[in-house]
Amino acid sequence: MSLARSDMQRPLLAGALIVLAMAILSLADNTIYVLAPEIGLWQFHLLRSALACAMLLAVARGMGWRLVPDRWWAWGLRSFFAAMSMLFYFGALSLMTMAQAGAGLFTSPVFVMVLSVAVFGLRIGRRRLAALALGFGGTLLMLRPWDAEGVMPFAAALAVAGGFFYALAALATRQWCANEPTAAMNMGYFGFMGVLGALGLAVLTMIRPDASAGAEGFLLRGWAAPSARAWFWITVQAVFSLLAIGLLIRGYQMAEASQVAIFEYAFLPFAVLWSFLLFAGVPDFWTYCGMGMIILAGALIARAAASVDAPPDDSRR
Repeated sequence: MSLARSDMQRPLLAGALIVLAMAILSLADNTIYVLAPEIGLWQFHLLRSALACAMLLAVARGMGWRLVPDRWWAWGLRSFFAAMSMLFYFGALSLMTMAQAGAGLFTSPVFVMVLSVAVFGLRIGRRRLAALALGFGGTLLMLRPWDAEGVMPFAAALAVAGGFFYALAALATRQWCANEPTAAMNMGYFGFMGVLGALGLAVLTMIRPDASAGAEGFLLRGWAAPSARAWFWITVQAVFSLLAIGLLIRGYQMAEASQVAIFEYAFLPFAVLWSFLLFAGVPDFWTYCGMGMIILAGALIARAAASVDAPPDDSRR
């Protein structure tokens, strides 16, 4: 009896950890709206990654975690894809609300299915195709790039590009990096983010584009001397990101991915909640409709994955 109860509680506890991780990440990402008027996207990634890598190295040494991957090429590709996804996501954040940027990021299941069919020959049924169409429709409803009241097409493209690279990172993790040390994968993610930030700063230093003042210049702004306030919020972002990623990894270690993946969609309602509490932002009716469609689609996809992963029913033999 106690064993059965423990087996039932583990997915619930894992889901709770993932929901907590999404709450922390959606809160931490609001720091972009504070930092965007002062520093640029590339500098943000360089400084945050440097702090995160230093903290992760210190913790790994204390805990005895291994930071060296088994397969460098797989680790490198997965790290690059994950870093690119966040590069596009944070770039989109400066141009739209967090819920809208999150909607673009959660187009990743659509791209996972498309790439799985095209590259790995996966066959998917009509129900999962319908769920993907529902989720993609919800994303379009939240972004509405064709509408004057929606986001700019360029901003929408950034958010969806984040979803594409997020899907590549998920496939790379599943296909190539399932047995890689978690700490090494985290170090690779933050390390590649720092490298991309440094490269972006180098390019901007050479071409010297005319970056607008304020948040509008976030994407094209080069190096700027960070204030004490900026350093504080970058540090907060780094600490919260490491904590949330640790909770997320622990959650996926405690239960099957098909059982707990749906909890990641808690990011969207938390993004709306923090936007309201911090900035008094209230989404419109269509944003709520799109969010509901995305969450429902995620639930349907997770249910389909669970039915595929479920063990055979011995009682039928």
